[in-house]
Amino acid sequence: MSHQKRNRRKKEKSQRLEPVYDEHVAKQEYLVGIEQGDFVEGTLRINQRSHDEGYVVPIDTTVTNGKDIFIPGMKALNRSLHGDTVVVELLPKFSWRVLGKDAEKDGVDLSGKDSMNDSLVDALNMLHVGSPQRMKHRHRQRGSPGKRILQDDGDKEGGNGDDANDSTLNLTSRVDDIDEKYLQPVGKVVAISKRKKGWVTVGSVERVENHFARFISRDPRIPLILLPHNCLPLSYSQNRDENVSQDAFVVRIKEWPSTSLFPRGMVVEHLGKSGGIETETQGLLTMYNIDTAPFPDEVLESLPQDSWIIPEEEFAKRRDLRDECVFSIDPPTAKDLDDALSVRKNADGTFSIGVHIADVTYFVEEGTELDMIASRRATTTYMTQRSYPMLPRVLSENLCSLNSGVDRLAFSVIWTMGNDANIIDEWFGRTIIRSCAKLSYLHAQNVIEQPDVDWVVNTEDEEGTKHGEFFPQIFDGHEASDVKQHILTLNRFAKALRAKRKADGSVKFTKPKLYFPDLDPNTNEPKSIGVYEIKESNSLVEDFMLLANRHVAKFISTHIPKSALLRRHPPPNEDKISTVLKHLQDIGLKVNSSSSKALNDSMERIAATRTPLENLAVQSLFVRSMNLAEYFSTGDDGIEEEDWKHWALAFSHYTHFTSPIRRYADVIVHRQLQYVLDKLDGKEDIHTYSCAKIDRIVDNCNDRKKAARMASDGCALVFMGNYVSNHGPFVKDAVVTDIESRRITVVVGDYALEEKVMLDNKDERELTFSDSPLSMTIKWKKTGQVQRLQMLSEVKLKLTARLSNRMTYEYNLVLLPPEQE
Repeated sequence: MSHQKRNRRKKEKSQRLEPVYDEHVAKQEYLVGIEQGDFVEGTLRINQRSHDEGYVVPIDTTVTNGKDIFIPGMKALNRSLHGDTVVVELLPKFSWRVLGKDAEKDGVDLSGKDSMNDSLVDALNMLHVGSPQRMKHRHRQRGSPGKRILQDDGDKEGGNGDDANDSTLNLTSRVDDIDEKYLQPVGKVVAISKRKKGWVTVGSVERVENHFARFISRDPRIPLILLPHNCLPLSYSQNRDENVSQDAFVVRIKEWPSTSLFPRGMVVEHLGKSGGIETETQGLLTMYNIDTAPFPDEVLESLPQDSWIIPEEEFAKRRDLRDECVFSIDPPTAKDLDDALSVRKNADGTFSIGVHIADVTYFVEEGTELDMIASRRATTTYMTQRSYPMLPRVLSENLCSLNSGVDRLAFSVIWTMGNDANIIDEWFGRTIIRSCAKLSYLHAQNVIEQPDVDWVVNTEDEEGTKHGEFFPQIFDGHEASDVKQHILTLNRFAKALRAKRKADGSVKFTKPKLYFPDLDPNTNEPKSIGVYEIKESNSLVEDFMLLANRHVAKFISTHIPKSALLRRHPPPNEDKISTVLKHLQDIGLKVNSSSSKALNDSMERIAATRTPLENLAVQSLFVRSMNLAEYFSTGDDGIEEEDWKHWALAFSHYTHFTSPIRRYADVIVHRQLQYVLDKLDGKEDIHTYSCAKIDRIVDNCNDRKKAARMASDGCALVFMGNYVSNHGPFVKDAVVTDIESRRITVVVGDYALEEKVMLDNKDERELTFSDSPLSMTIKWKKTGQVQRLQMLSEVKLKLTARLSNRMTYEYNLVLLPPEQE
């Protein structure tokens, strides 16, 4: 190699090692900066669709008047990742975003401020906020009328010296007349105070280069990761020019030096070929950090055996309800039976109605290793083909589960109700029950729909022929006629409770849930697909569970007001719901969202005049604008008591009490309820949780609940993608929910799927946008037909699925001409 060539390579290497990012500020310095108000600390949320744009939610929201801080570009993010706790320096006000909808609503003139121009790009570049040209391009391509970047109308000036300063002054003058409440702060990350634990992701190798392989995560919030060759199979290094992206890997981010544009990682596990059911399932479990490890032997050995029976001393501590007609109603395949119901008519004409919940805390003692494992897992995760339990199966499917024909420990809520479902009295306490029947929702639904049928238990004669009307085995001398009458009585009370909730303002959004009734026994690939139908029997159980959760919440928060674990649901996002309201109003649908009751009444009026598919689309639009419900501690100083409410249920107090087998929050609530009962009973030296401990528990429960839901939903989409890929294409009916330039968003009713449809085939159609918002006209060249699309237009689509470049299933929807079937 010539001397000149070696020098050139050395120079190139030196240039490559020059810092790409600013060095992080030292801890001592940023702590002083936070105290003096120069820096703001908060949690980073990366845009769901792009790794180079994020928002920081400040720990102290008063610093930014309750607003998140926008972080634009990879340089501004400065090697921080989703979920990290970061320290941010706010940029000068001229670079802040205008919250357009708020401003316009109040009559603020935004003319000349609706795009990012060259002068602002130069100014941001001068402030070392990286990739401003990319920001400009992204804003042009993806800009939202609801959030606009301030611009300068002047000519482009240089980015150095006096010209840059003049540009800054000019830009600053442009925001003098903008009230700060219409501005969103913009900042850059100067330090990472706490990395999110376990940065592990799943994806595929895009390309193998000289020094590193380029790894693409399936999570678009994570940037490209560089992998050393020695952590990949040998075949990857030998076949650099071939397509090597067919396999899925688990990768852990190890480091991200300031001299590297992208983070560096190591392969943790080679999952196998992308697209396979088990590969994809394992990938989802890994991405969402679901604990699937077997329970330790010492934990299992410490538990009672399957043959365990209730100790005699427990009978003296509990109310014995084994003679009551108690039964469970669950999905037919359910094994972890958390709850059971009972009803008895009293001599005075009132009714005793009981909700009986598995007494998990008897077996899971606080502070034990099992308790710590359950607290970390926080929830059972239900994937399509199997579940990953929070508790060992000897508990979740046997000793805690309220199986029929066996004595079980329970925690019960029993109300005395009048005929009108008004509550006269209530009792909380530990009980012993013996369920007489394990009913499915179908059993209960058959009784509700056919109340005059004389239901009897299925029996077989000597020849194996079944006789009877579809009823399961009933234990301990109870009759099918008794169970039938109790179902009907409970349903009558449930309907009355439902009507009261509706009158109080409860609103319910129905999101269809996919199920796969027939899986290949060898591959687990689906052979069919369906949408789970919610029937009145589902609502019967739900109504009583809601009632129990509501009353337990009120009871424990009254007696331990500074540390009760409750669940709240904030009102909808104001910006998002106002957009939905405007779009619906443009097509003649008036909706009042001033309260949950007003919104529910509006949706019912729409439902009366629209098709089921259109109503599904309307519900989908409103679901997008909803905030998530969350667990919280009543001792959280940042949440006022008026904000404890559950907006959708219209409850002032709510918690989770009814599913302790599969939710750790319910375990805590059981312990808190027992603490209150012991306290009222005069017991001393009893323990309860501190507010700080409950804060830590609710944070983890919220995180794990969301992760489990994402993994479960993702698994359903994998199964659906596999099914469509293997059995499609399909022609499906859909409804339009949004119209943009050359694409529409639709809801596919059969599959509860919401996707974008690209309209870029110029050979088949010609697109024209009308002056009215969210409206498009399509002229089909082959047939000459003209099709007008607007919000809630029904269309036909061809649906296919394939593995995308991220090696996950990607749906392709093609709009079909109106006459094509």
